[in-house]
Amino acid sequence: MEKEKIFWDWFREHEKAFHYYNEIPDSPQKDEITIALGRKLHEYCDHLYFAFMQNFYDPDKEHFIITTNGNQDYFKQVFKLVEYAPRDLSRWFFEALLPPAKRYTDHYTVDYEGIILDPKEIWFRQLVNSASPLLFGVMLFFKDYDIYHDHEDIGGAVERLLITELGELSISLNVHYLDISPLPPDPEESGCMPFHDLAEVLERHLDQKVKLTRN
Repeated sequence: MEKEKIFWDWFREHEKAFHYYNEIPDSPQKDEITIALGRKLHEYCDHLYFAFMQNFYDPDKEHFIITTNGNQDYFKQVFKLVEYAPRDLSRWFFEALLPPAKRYTDHYTVDYEGIILDPKEIWFRQLVNSASPLLFGVMLFFKDYDIYHDHEDIGGAVERLLITELGELSISLNVHYLDISPLPPDPEESGCMPFHDLAEVLERHLDQKVKLTRN
């Protein structure tokens, strides 16, 4: 655990600089501490990144999250590093991989390279593959499809949306296909569902998947 100890000893020494990180105004000083933390994390593994979150339901608790931005090849390193996180820093909650948004907020938007996605304006439909019923696919329907569908960063924005809603581990393991389409004039009549129902639909699919694999 030597490499893990080096990182967490450094974090412990500098943790006060990160209190309420997301509320710190942009400044050269904030850039400096951000770069320093990223550099220290990359000394442990080049493919790890971080996020700070305030919990809507527990505002006195700060979350320091270590993520791979969805790269499953490095999940093992994340879990190992978080395993050795300090237990005596009562202000902090250390977490491996980005959690589902519902655990820390009642609403969010995604801002990715200038693409702003509001879950309240997005609908979806589960895509069923009769040849491979265990796979889970999603078609997302956007009101502003004509604006975004040719944007070079729309793929990254949609992936960030799914990671935020479902959590990094779930989307990496359970979502096998993803596409986007224009929003129909009457989404419900077209069989679409509000985006925030996605986690519930995925959970039902996983329950059915367990039943199918047992038979």
